[in-house]
Amino acid sequence: MSAQDGAPARRLRSLAAHFPSAASGADGDSPKPKLLYFNSVGKCYGVRMAMFAAFGKDGWEDHRVRGGMAGDEWKELQPVLESGSLPELTLPGGEVVCQSHAIARYAGAMSRGAGHDLYPVDPGQAVLVDEARTPHSPPLLPPSLPRFCHPAHLH
Repeated sequence: MSAQDGAPARRLRSLAAHFPSAASGADGDSPKPKLLYFNSVGKCYGVRMAMFAAFGKDGWEDHRVRGGMAGDEWKELQPVLESGSLPELTLPGGEVVCQSHAIARYAGAMSRGAGHDLYPVDPGQAVLVDEARTPHSPPLLPPSLPRFCHPAHLH
């Protein structure tokens, strides 16, 4: 199998078919972060706001998949995505980030250079932002156990 037939090449061909600027840097400008997400509000609304605060209108690319999860565009893209899900942010160096929380934190940190302070430098303040931003999920304990219990009670 040649390198051209590998997964990264298939990914680039598929992305280029849907979003011509996503796989090219031929415009002569420096590389921009590229956000790929559904054309809806969803979890990515805060990410888009942070990206705009950090990079302005023209400093990043916002590629939107039309038709939601039932659309043909999504069905073609899903197999070539890093994690098989969205959102996905391609950084200027080519690294791909696939979690909305991590993308929002990146944009928040990058916003400091744009005159905004969406994500604090101080670790004590940053952990409070992370706590507030992190989605809460139910505990991984059987329902018969109390939600909060001392380890001594788990024998």
